[in-house]
Amino acid sequence: MSNIVIIGIIPVVIIIYLFMIYTSRQKELKLKRTDSLYTVGLNQMLHKEYLQAIESFQKYVKENTENIDAYIKLGNLLRKTGKAQNAVNIHSNLLFRQHLTKEQKTSIMMHICEDYYDLKNYQKSLSVALDILKLEKKQPWAIEMIWKLYKEMKEWEKASDFLNKFSSLNKKQKSRLLSIYKVQDGIDQYYNNGKYHEARLTFRKAIKLDPSCEAPYYYIGASYIKDNRENDAVEWWTKFVETCPEKAYLVFPRLKKTLFNLGRFEEIHSFFKNILKKDPENIETNIALAEFFESKGDMGEALSLSHQLVDKHPDNIKAKIALVKFLTAVDDSREANDVLKKLLNEIQQPNISKCSVCGHCESDVVWICSKCGEPDTYFNL
Repeated sequence: MSNIVIIGIIPVVIIIYLFMIYTSRQKELKLKRTDSLYTVGLNQMLHKEYLQAIESFQKYVKENTENIDAYIKLGNLLRKTGKAQNAVNIHSNLLFRQHLTKEQKTSIMMHICEDYYDLKNYQKSLSVALDILKLEKKQPWAIEMIWKLYKEMKEWEKASDFLNKFSSLNKKQKSRLLSIYKVQDGIDQYYNNGKYHEARLTFRKAIKLDPSCEAPYYYIGASYIKDNRENDAVEWWTKFVETCPEKAYLVFPRLKKTLFNLGRFEEIHSFFKNILKKDPENIETNIALAEFFESKGDMGEALSLSHQLVDKHPDNIKAKIALVKFLTAVDDSREANDVLKKLLNEIQQPNISKCSVCGHCESDVVWICSKCGEPDTYFNL
């Protein structure tokens, strides 16, 4: 090769070399810049600066389209800011990528499931969750989500099936929930439609699932009232109290009225006494017993019981008001007595009107919130 050719090649080689160095440095600078955007986005998420984080991740994914995690985070941020449909679009598009691992696909589907849940499209969310189980049969997150979705959809039998697969609950918790679900199934299918006999058959199945769950006893009693079988109602409400004396106050008004209608008024005394044998400090029952004495005209017993109650529970407002009511009655201050009686009735209303989870109000006794589907949220357990 002649010297002239060699001299001509050297500059070309140098130019190519310099171009390669320049290109490499540009890539490094671009990578540093995009990595910086990713880090900034993570910090903004941490500080709940969601709109700024969305902007950072949007800029990041324009320059780095391979980072699946960045797209997942962007979708989640959009869902958090009320754009769940946009989140569905972003997360769903990720499933079309090739060479996804099973773990990546499962993770993406979880987020899609949450997107649809946020949109209240429970059927779509359920479909995705069931598809997750096709990839991984015992995937715990999917099992819990399906259980949650069936509750939202008020499909109690299917909710029960997945509750049994949900491993984080102990046997006692599962038994109670299964019983409550069965009761709710009976209410939805039969009780609310006037099919009280069929409802009772379902409620009896709930008792078999968990004999210690008080809900079925309550509704069996209530169903007998609907069928004008008051003696049977008394029997089942008595079983309700025996099962759960701390919630006996739930049946006091209806039970007293029923016994009075049946001419069995004197049984009210023994009814209250039986409760107090198991739960002697039950304030509501003691007050109800004192009112029973008052209704019989035995103010001495009513006052004596009220004094004892206040002595034992000096900070309890209900006990104090009851005592004042009886004292006023002795002095025959009728107007004051009427006012205090109304006040006492208001205070004695069971704390079941507002769900402790979602705030939904109910006008009747319920064991499952009709809005959020959560159990036991109307009682202080």
